[in-house]
Amino acid sequence: HVGEAANGRYVEDQDMAKLLEQKWRALPARSFQDWGRPDTLPVDRALASPLPAPLREPADVRAEWDRLFGNTESLRDPFGSEVFLTPQVVDHWLEQPKRLDGRERYLPLLRETIETPFEIWANFAQNELGRVGLRRYYVKRVEVVEDGKAVALTLIAEVLPGGRWGSIDFFRGRSPQTTSRSGVLVWGRP
Repeated sequence: HVGEAANGRYVEDQDMAKLLEQKWRALPARSFQDWGRPDTLPVDRALASPLPAPLREPADVRAEWDRLFGNTESLRDPFGSEVFLTPQVVDHWLEQPKRLDGRERYLPLLRETIETPFEIWANFAQNELGRVGLRRYYVKRVEVVEDGKAVALTLIAEVLPGGRWGSIDFFRGRSPQTTSRSGVLVWGRP
């Protein structure tokens, strides 16, 4: 719907909800070692700060999203691809408050994960119905301050077909996150 797309609705809400509910798994692909990439990601200084504490009230999460990105925002990654940030993922989290698992605390880091990642990967994933789709994964490791201590986090933003943001995850520790660092290396910082 051209008119709806102009107002920030790139995918019908019910279609996006179906995509978010499905369990997808990455298909076997070349690993980061095959591409000559380092086992451990370098740690960058975060450009933004995480929220001081996880948000538990749906209205607070939505207000924070609106403050950071408005209704819809379009970002460009280093490869030149456009990524559309819409509130559909956040709305999906808010449908069931148990989905508020701490990821929302790192929404301020989403912009830099897409605009200044360490790597961008493309890989095929398959859902339980056998449908195959292409995903892009933006990977970055940053140091943030939490509870007065410096902590290194690996951030992974998933982008769905059509350039629509699909999720953000974070990991502590030094794990190389092999699932998100496989497929085709679209772009990588030296």
